[in-house]
Amino acid sequence: MKFGLHVILAGLLLSLTSCSSISSLSFDTICPAEVTFPQGVRSIVVVNNAAEIPVDNNIYSDLEGEDRKFSVKHDSLTYRIAEQVALRLSSTGYFNTVGMFYDDSISLPKDLYPVLSSEQLQAIREDWPGSAVLTIDKADINGFLSDARVMSVDGDFFISTFDILGELTARLYLPGEDYPQTYRTQDTIYWQEAGLTPDMPHSLLPELPFCYIQAASHFAQGLAGKMTPYKETVERFLFTSSDPAMKDAGRYWKKGKYDEASYLWEYIYENQKNAGKKARVASNIALYYELNDNFKDALLWANRSLDEFMKRPDDNAYYVAMMRDYIHQLTQRRSNDAKLKLQMGY
Repeated sequence: MKFGLHVILAGLLLSLTSCSSISSLSFDTICPAEVTFPQGVRSIVVVNNAAEIPVDNNIYSDLEGEDRKFSVKHDSLTYRIAEQVALRLSSTGYFNTVGMFYDDSISLPKDLYPVLSSEQLQAIREDWPGSAVLTIDKADINGFLSDARVMSVDGDFFISTFDILGELTARLYLPGEDYPQTYRTQDTIYWQEAGLTPDMPHSLLPELPFCYIQAASHFAQGLAGKMTPYKETVERFLFTSSDPAMKDAGRYWKKGKYDEASYLWEYIYENQKNAGKKARVASNIALYYELNDNFKDALLWANRSLDEFMKRPDDNAYYVAMMRDYIHQLTQRRSNDAKLKLQMGY
């Protein structure tokens, strides 16, 4: 038996919780991107069209609560963001070709952030025929450094925090189209240190220009993540028991004989009178079907499990909540399934 295309088998981990009838399970799934490219478009070029970020776009709030502006030198941060977006897109393996367009002759007035003209698009497409064009049109990035005193019974100490807030605006021009789709991302990254004197946390923080370099990479990752399918780790659970048939099913599961485990669980379900035990094996069968990307049957068995737990809702309040959350996640995965298969070319 092979698990479905959405599950990264290398990420499958199983760990028993002590003195419990629930095993925890975590694995990576592939989620669809926000953007669905037309079939055959597997080349993209990234263009920096954003105004450079001012070096004095930072606020420092001292221990007295007074704010003042300060400067942090950083070189060509918008170009660094564009390059990091291209690198992130390339690293996914989703595109056959990822490039950068550096010709400043197509640059636009940076304070207006207009769309590219037909002539400017043509200049890019001559070098990158058949490619999607992703322009980084605006980058609002601001730094906030703050100090705070923390009082405790063991003595006061001091904390310094450097937050960088970023908002990127990008436009995507698909091949043959002059009117783009617009995408925006917002995120925050921060560094924090503590010390016994007011100056100590500052000395422990990274050099602030280095923080901006890390922030550029972080914000670029968020934008690139909208363009390609991405991995997400999910947490699941597997019910175990000292019952002989359940123990045999558990042994099959540990050995990777998932079909055999599912057959035993279905046999137990059909021949079991106890609602709680039926609920547990139904949940395990739902997991089996999820790992095969059979979301229809996974939802069928998850709802059967919930129905059995609901026969004694007060006693099974924890399991009822757990199954409702699981059903919600399965429903989301089923709704994403067709979109993901289209993006992956299946």
